[in-house]
Amino acid sequence: MNEIIGIIPHKFRRRGFGMACTLLLRAGLNFLGLAVLLPVLALALDARSLDGGGQLARIYTALGFTSPRSFALTVCAAVVAVIVLKCLTNLWLARIERNYIYDLYRTLSRRLYVTYHDRGLPFVKSSNSAVLARNVNVVCLAFTAGVLKPAAAIAAEALLLALLFGALLWYAPVAAVLTVAVFLPSIWIYYGLVRNRINRYGELENKAQREKARLVAETFRGYADIEINNAFPMMLRSFDRAMDQVIRTRLRETAIGMLPQAFTEIGLALGMALLVALSLGAEEGRAQLLFGVFAVAALRLMPSVRSIMAGWTSIKYNRYTIAVLRDATAGDEPSSASPDTLSGAAERAGKGPHTDAAAIPPSEYSAAESGETARGRRTAPDKRTASGRQTAPYGQTAPAKQPCTAKSTKSVSAGGTSGACASEILSFEHEIAVRNLGFRFADDGHELFRGLTLSIRKGERIGIRGASGAGKTTLFNLLLGLYEPTGGEITIDGTPLTAANRRAWQNRIGYVSQNLFIADGSFAANVALGVPDDEIDRGRVAEALEAARLGEFVAGLSKGMDTHVGECGCRLSGGQRQRIGIARALYRRADVLFFDEATSALDSRTEEEINRSVAELAARDKGLTLVVIAHRESSLEYCTRIITIGE
Repeated sequence: MNEIIGIIPHKFRRRGFGMACTLLLRAGLNFLGLAVLLPVLALALDARSLDGGGQLARIYTALGFTSPRSFALTVCAAVVAVIVLKCLTNLWLARIERNYIYDLYRTLSRRLYVTYHDRGLPFVKSSNSAVLARNVNVVCLAFTAGVLKPAAAIAAEALLLALLFGALLWYAPVAAVLTVAVFLPSIWIYYGLVRNRINRYGELENKAQREKARLVAETFRGYADIEINNAFPMMLRSFDRAMDQVIRTRLRETAIGMLPQAFTEIGLALGMALLVALSLGAEEGRAQLLFGVFAVAALRLMPSVRSIMAGWTSIKYNRYTIAVLRDATAGDEPSSASPDTLSGAAERAGKGPHTDAAAIPPSEYSAAESGETARGRRTAPDKRTASGRQTAPYGQTAPAKQPCTAKSTKSVSAGGTSGACASEILSFEHEIAVRNLGFRFADDGHELFRGLTLSIRKGERIGIRGASGAGKTTLFNLLLGLYEPTGGEITIDGTPLTAANRRAWQNRIGYVSQNLFIADGSFAANVALGVPDDEIDRGRVAEALEAARLGEFVAGLSKGMDTHVGECGCRLSGGQRQRIGIARALYRRADVLFFDEATSALDSRTEEEINRSVAELAARDKGLTLVVIAHRESSLEYCTRIITIGE
């Protein structure tokens, strides 16, 4: 139970007090529904109940009834009214409980989604996207519906059982003892039979469902390669094995789920047989009343016992969800704009402490500001930016930041909103500086960079090249704020890049990669990625498409920029996909464009056209900074400085 409570957010724990009151009220109402049946049962089984000095006789006299028949009809009508009111109230209380359960499901699912996002690119790259999607979409629902809801049902039914047993013990001790004698062994036998199996079945199904999700996602994501290589039969066999596992575990779980009803019915039959045996020779009216009380109590106890046993089975079967959610949902809701620095976050993540820049000796992974590359190749140094402004010396103080207010939350990206305040926008008028940068991956401990130093001045066109595995893309991810350095720092006009201002920095940049992300939407939605449809500036989309040399093509389509491009841009050519990436950066009015092997998968002619488009963009906007990773020399021809990352 402590594990379940630990997963529930604090605000829902506070609401849990109200839910406890709801459970108590429901248990009391259900008990009342049984208690009001006792007068009807007494009237039906003992005609002399109005003649003696019992409670019914006193009520009969006090209310002035003269006819037992009219009294019996009045009692029955009152009982029906109470039961109807009880049922209506229970429906209302059940609605409150359902709202609580599904509000919690929505919160947990959203929270897990945000948590996975905030863990950053290293976590995403080391995880299976299909498994993450299943955890967000399925596991959270399985926890709320398969663990928390049954736990609440067990609590409610346990309260009702306690009330019933207490009343039976006071009214009919023999019936109370007999009820415990027949139902408790049934519960104990059931528990002994299934306690270890049901948990294992749940884990097996979860593993098989994850495998199914992975296979389906990979089949359609890599359809062409799978089809050409005739890999689908193998994947189908794997899918069938996973499906067989799901069916086997489901069949076993269903069979186990039928056991509570069987055990309770057997217990009821045994109890009635024992009661008949004990009633032999007893007074006729008393025996009938005792038998009736036991029958009514047992018939109501049976669903409660079944509910408790089925709820316990569900909790055990879905116990794996607790392990999935435990770490991700600890504490308050994750924030995508933590005030901690990137290096501090890296230290907490176990990626090594933030190392002081002076303590890191320089290595071959460095590029001097004079234009000398890490390999010693010299390029012409630029003393001024392309816009003609003198570059500021390193360390110039950035403009002071204004305090962040609730009114200044509009993002600088077109039309969207962001967690970064507008007052936290980084100034980029001079240079991006990398000082004594260190980086290693947490999983293997391999130190990719140590003492890396370089600078990128505003308006420059920088080319980065090097052998495969030298760390070019990793360097990009560090500059983009997607990776967290384990040493040194990255500064923008002297301001360190941290988790607090990372969003503000990313609002200033555009990114075009070899595997550009294309959403299953329209041209407009992909160019203005992240902007709600009703906030897209269609004029700016048209301008961006035109500048990226897609305007004529899109204009010739029947739906224009509202034409859907297909999942991952499957209806587009490779060059068209890359041009969408360029248009996306232009729509954002980015100050810095990063190109990561953006043309490596294209043919020479298309690559030349893309390069010409980029060169024209740089020629039109002298303040635009370009940083390009490429293997081909032709893709670096328009660069003013080239940095070679050594092996």
